[in-house]
Amino acid sequence: MKRRRLALRALALLLSVVGATVVASPAQAFEPRPPAILYHGHVFSGAAAGCLDPGIPANTQVWFCSSANTQVWTYSSRFRMIINYALNKCLDDGAGINGSGAFLNTCDMNSQHQRWFYDNTTFLINVASGRCLDWDMTGFSIKVEVWDCNSGANQQWFFEFED
Repeated sequence: MKRRRLALRALALLLSVVGATVVASPAQAFEPRPPAILYHGHVFSGAAAGCLDPGIPANTQVWFCSSANTQVWTYSSRFRMIINYALNKCLDDGAGINGSGAFLNTCDMNSQHQRWFYDNTTFLINVASGRCLDWDMTGFSIKVEVWDCNSGANQQWFFEFED
């Protein structure tokens, strides 16, 4: 029951962010869409025991998983935006080039840099750049960035819940 309430709150948050700005063009109005899949909760890294964290004030990072609501994220396959639940901000791919830090920004439905394609296996691919969300594992880095997709464990991300 608690999980369902969290999912409904997450969906309400997502709709409040995008609801007033979604306007379908004539071509989009007839585009068939599959049912939206909602992913929410912690986002775990496939490379190590860590969670996606907003990394305030820097770009996102992989950090120790905690019960902090700043580590709660929502993703809808319909809107393709990854929203930080507590901060009501969207994940942005920055400049979109290899090594660009992924950071939180004010949500903008018109920004392709904030649109992500979750390929239902484990990879989050940015719509604008075509690059994967990546954990820079060089040295002691905890930085989350975008990088050419290479199927490495540092590019695998698992959502806690799916509805």
